[in-house]
Amino acid sequence: MPVEQVYLIRHGETDWNAEKRWQGTIPTELNSLGYQQARLLAQHLSPISFSAIYASDLPRAHQTAQALAELSQQTVQIEADLQEVNVGILQGHTGDELRTRYPDIFAEWINGSMDFAPPDGESRRDGQIRMARIFDAIVARHDGIVAMVSHGGTIRLLLRMLFSDHQAIQDDQYTLPNTSYSRLVRANDGAWTVHELGVTPHLSASQGREDQQRVL
Repeated sequence: MPVEQVYLIRHGETDWNAEKRWQGTIPTELNSLGYQQARLLAQHLSPISFSAIYASDLPRAHQTAQALAELSQQTVQIEADLQEVNVGILQGHTGDELRTRYPDIFAEWINGSMDFAPPDGESRRDGQIRMARIFDAIVARHDGIVAMVSHGGTIRLLLRMLFSDHQAIQDDQYTLPNTSYSRLVRANDGAWTVHELGVTPHLSASQGREDQQRVL
């Protein structure tokens, strides 16, 4: 039986997330809150029997997946193609810094073009193609339920490709908080549907997270 469900999971918080600093493919690690979020996510999803758990090779994603794998007695399988979009020279800076240092390049990226690539980086389209390729490869390897721990940008790009007729997804009318997950279910005809989108039921109100965006 082929894969029936996929959990697309964004990694936990890093110091750069808290500073609103662009990470891209920089190998940042979880901060203390990020580790706590990952543990809460793992506890929440512990009743699920995952057939495989995958993660980007960036530490923040691998560390998030490791918390999930430890409770399910699995090994995290690393796939570099689950990495965040490489935004080149924009990486490592805050938005305010980029408006000063690289105003034209930053404005072009913020404009949302799928084909613009910052110097030393990749375009959104290239990131989307990469993410779709590894998504298809992973679901072809397994059955049951699979978890993929990735990054906000690449998860959004994958969702856009999978759900071209879903207006909320195409217009980015949702959020993907740290350790949120989006649950995809495959119908008998092979088509994917979104049953949960960017949800964080494992995070408490004290962490300032809005719970439960659902697309049914």
